[in-house]
Amino acid sequence: MLHARWHEVKQSANPPTSRLAFQELIQNALQLDVAFQGWESSITPAWRYEMSPNTPEIRSTYSAKWQKLFLGCRGAPPEIHSYPSMKRCWIWGFYRTSRIFLLRDTLEMLNWMLRFPEPSVPLVPTGPPPTTQGQSVSAGLSNRSLCLLHSVTTSHLVDVIEKSCSAMIGSFTVPIYLKSLEDVCGMRGYISLWPLGVMDAVLSSGLVPDSNVASSPPMASHAPTQSPAYSHSSLTQQQMSPASSDGHPSNTQLANHDSYATAPQFSELASIRPKTEGDQVSSAASSPSNNTPIYDHTAKKGHIFDSNPAHPWDHPFNLPLRELGIVEPRQIDVAGVREWINRLLYYLASDLGIKKALYVPLTEGYMATVKPAVDHILGR
Repeated sequence: MLHARWHEVKQSANPPTSRLAFQELIQNALQLDVAFQGWESSITPAWRYEMSPNTPEIRSTYSAKWQKLFLGCRGAPPEIHSYPSMKRCWIWGFYRTSRIFLLRDTLEMLNWMLRFPEPSVPLVPTGPPPTTQGQSVSAGLSNRSLCLLHSVTTSHLVDVIEKSCSAMIGSFTVPIYLKSLEDVCGMRGYISLWPLGVMDAVLSSGLVPDSNVASSPPMASHAPTQSPAYSHSSLTQQQMSPASSDGHPSNTQLANHDSYATAPQFSELASIRPKTEGDQVSSAASSPSNNTPIYDHTAKKGHIFDSNPAHPWDHPFNLPLRELGIVEPRQIDVAGVREWINRLLYYLASDLGIKKALYVPLTEGYMATVKPAVDHILGR
């Protein structure tokens, strides 16, 4: 419901024009992520999974096929998760992918908010001083507060993506009743397809900082070098004013249909062409502004697993984190992880028969890289 509401806000003919207009929406997003974290921390031991570091010693316990395909190549996750049942893999995959949607939406909201000027508490010389609530709202929507939220939310997104990748090997190796590991079981691929596609879409969006991109030069700073302790719940309670929601989505109907459901069949894949630079939505107006661009309903989606075409303000821009004394968020090898994801997608299509899994490597330009590598490993 929050995801749908956010996309309705972006596509509105009268989009928000200030940070204050986002107050309820961003607080709901933060509270929902606290609930996601609470679910994971309170789940019973019977529903947990086992974690091992992805080291040569641990990898040696898997077959040479899995080692070469997914565990020992570029972009492989730092951990390996194992599950006792396919159902457990499925539920954890839904949990993490749903949270990825939430974290992506939260970062997009923050990117919008940071493009508006900071709100100020009005000071009227002859009138009463500003209320405590007014001061709290202003502080909660300040550049520093929003940049701190952005950094922590980005780190959470990187962490969830890494854990989701770590779980993938479990989908292919968990025992299935009356099935051997050599049997072709399409269900192993189906429960991985949605998480893999969503992760590739998020990594292609530019929201995740790339560890292989040279960092910007240090900015002049007079702020402390260490940021204060932070948690979503404490910031929500202390810096954002109370807000409530009736929890009901609006009646706005989405105009575009599900592009994934209408993806071409395998016989039509030869006609697909990778997207070009002209298909990318450029970032716009990184400086504070009161003029919100209107959503282009005729734009193309940047990725087949995106919910809708992007708005220019969804994209990140250079944030003054160092200037504000905020720790830089976690980074990830975006190109390496995307190549790893597309290796899995090609494997799903070529060995498990899920032909629509080819759509992402084809459109994102990874076929020339992943197909020869996977075919060589499998002796084709």
